[in-house]
This record gives sequence, C-alpha cells and structure tokens, in this order.
Amino acid sequence: MEPKPKSPLLEKYLPIVEKFFLLCLIIGIVLSFFDAGLPQITFIGLGGLSIVFYLNTYCPVNIPPPAEGTLNGFKELFAYTVVPKILWISTSILTAGILFYFMKMGNDGYLIMISVGSISVLIGSIVLLANKLMGTKYIDNALPVLLRSTPALLIGIYIYLEAMK
Repeated sequence: MEPKPKSPLLEKYLPIVEKFFLLCLIIGIVLSFFDAGLPQITFIGLGGLSIVFYLNTYCPVNIPPPAEGTLNGFKELFAYTVVPKILWISTSILTAGILFYFMKMGNDGYLIMISVGSISVLIGSIVLLANKLMGTKYIDNALPVLLRSTPALLIGIYIYLEAMK
C-alpha cells in the first residue's frame, strides 16, 4: 500500500491567508482607536485567525528520520506531533472566545471558551517545557504554535480576570 501524497494546498496558502486575517485584525484595531465604527473588520480578522489556527492542525508534519540504529520514542512523538496539534486547537478555541467577547453577545459563554482554551494552552506549554528540560529531540516543531498561542493566552487571561471582577 502506497502512502497518500501530501496536499500542498494547506502548506502553501495557509500562511498567506493567516497574514491577510492578521492584517484585517490590525486594521480593525487601529480603526477602533480612531472610533471609525467598523468593528466588523476586527471580527473578520479574529474569526479568520481562529479558522486558520484550527486548519494548522491538519498541516502535515515532516518528521525527520531517526539516526542510524536508534528509534524515536513516545516522548518525541508526543512533543513533535501531539502537543503542537493540541496547542493549535486550543489556540483556535481561545481566539474564538476572544472574538465572542468583542462581539458582546449578551451572555458569558465566551468565558467558557477562554478558560478552556487558556488552560489547554497553559498545560500544553508546560508539557513542552518539561519535554525540553528532559532533552526531548525535535521540540522546535512547536515554536510556530507557541508564538501564536502566547499572545492569545495573555489576552485571554486578561479578559477572564476582567470578567471576574
């Protein structure tokens, strides 16, 4: 049985789409500072980023082959594929919760999404740190998701603490 060929569409176009939605978010935030009255641009940016973060879960992982005479263990598999995918999904949930917070829908449902996403990102980051301290190889695969989840985590914690006052 031959392996399926990888679809290059996600790998090729997802970074471009992510930059577009990030630009929408930045434009929406700048316009909100000037009271331009266009919060929909911010909503489009946050919603699009949430979708892009979720789709990053499905990007194929290029696992480097192990050295001669050695095998990759569970730690490497866990740190290279499982934890980054959990972090992508958690960041997507957290970003959607931030979107619902800014939409002011009249209920506190966003708090559940923010708390679940924040706790998952925090636990995933701690697990990656523990794996790094234990000397797990191939931990660099998680750097892109950590660069995206950390700001979302800080915003989510801020929103959660503000809502608890």
